[in-house]
Amino acid sequence: MPTYKFKCSDCKKEWEATQPLLFNGERHKSSCPECEQEVESFPTGGTGVLMKGKRFDKYLEGFPDFTADKNKKADEEGKELERKHDAYIKEQTEDNEKQ
Repeated sequence: MPTYKFKCSDCKKEWEATQPLLFNGERHKSSCPECEQEVESFPTGGTGVLMKGKRFDKYLEGFPDFTADKNKKADEEGKELERKHDAYIKEQTEDNEKQ
C-alpha cells in the first residue's frame, strides 16, 4: 500500500499514513491526531517499483544489461575531455612562461 502525506490546515501538523489506492480521483481523508480536524492527503513524489524476494534474480534473466556499456563509454569520454583539458592548461602555461 502506498504512503500518503497529510497536513492539517489549522495546527500545521504534518504526518504520513499508509492507505489503499483510490482510483476514482478522490483524495484520502483523515483526521488530525492533534486537533482532530478533518484533513485531505496531498500528492507526493512516487518511489518507483520495489521488487523483493529471494528468487527475484531469476526474473531478470534474459534482459540485457546496458549499464556496463554506458558506463564504459562515459568513462572513455571523461578521460578524453580530461586529456584535452590538461593539454590546454599545459599550452596556456607555456605561453605565459614565454611572455
